[in-house]
Amino acid sequence: MENKSLESILHNMKCAIFDMDGTILDSMPMWTNVGNIFLAEHGMSEDSELWSLIKTRSLKQASELIKERYSLEDSADKIYDDLNAITFREYSTRLLLKEGAREFLSELKRRGIPAVLATATDRSCVDSCLSRLEIKGDFAHILTCKELETSKSEPLIFEEAAKQCGVKKEDAVVFEDALHAIKTALNDGFRVVAIEDIVAHEKREGKENECDWDEIRTIATAAVSSWKEILDAIGA
Repeated sequence: MENKSLESILHNMKCAIFDMDGTILDSMPMWTNVGNIFLAEHGMSEDSELWSLIKTRSLKQASELIKERYSLEDSADKIYDDLNAITFREYSTRLLLKEGAREFLSELKRRGIPAVLATATDRSCVDSCLSRLEIKGDFAHILTCKELETSKSEPLIFEEAAKQCGVKKEDAVVFEDALHAIKTALNDGFRVVAIEDIVAHEKREGKENECDWDEIRTIATAAVSSWKEILDAIGA
């Protein structure tokens, strides 16, 4: 995938703001299957429609839907705790970085460019995963939506990331994979390098010829299929 502007975008970058899931971490396949992992661990059959029903919901909202859909005796709070336990286990023991992400973080550190993690994932999962992967020290700051009481439908987490690095938003670059977050950052004046992820290729409901990646490639400042493209662009 060619990005004529990618080299100049990275050359002028004074702060790098990273999403985690689907961007530096190959975790979206886990998220697409978390509902069915829950069902299997509770002796129920796989539900091929479950991911499509919960993918736009918070984990709390997904818990409520699961309780209602399967007429479970457990409370929504208990289901939420069980889902959290599943995700924490995956972050703590199994999930891996996307190829090239570690090398890019190391290159930023070598060049003295601060990296900030801005994620919707809970802090406990973030800390456990980054520590296991030995990259926690590569980030100058780690911000979570929950701690800021926000979501990526609002620009606060991106603005706070730039603020904590002492740079203007136009001097920062956001690395993201999710369409709604990419739109939020772009609309607030950030440059965005979109990272391709499998979930962005899911067909849109009722529109079998469309997927999020089609739109992402059109609107992002630059779009890449892998971190290798970014490493190549900076000559690392």
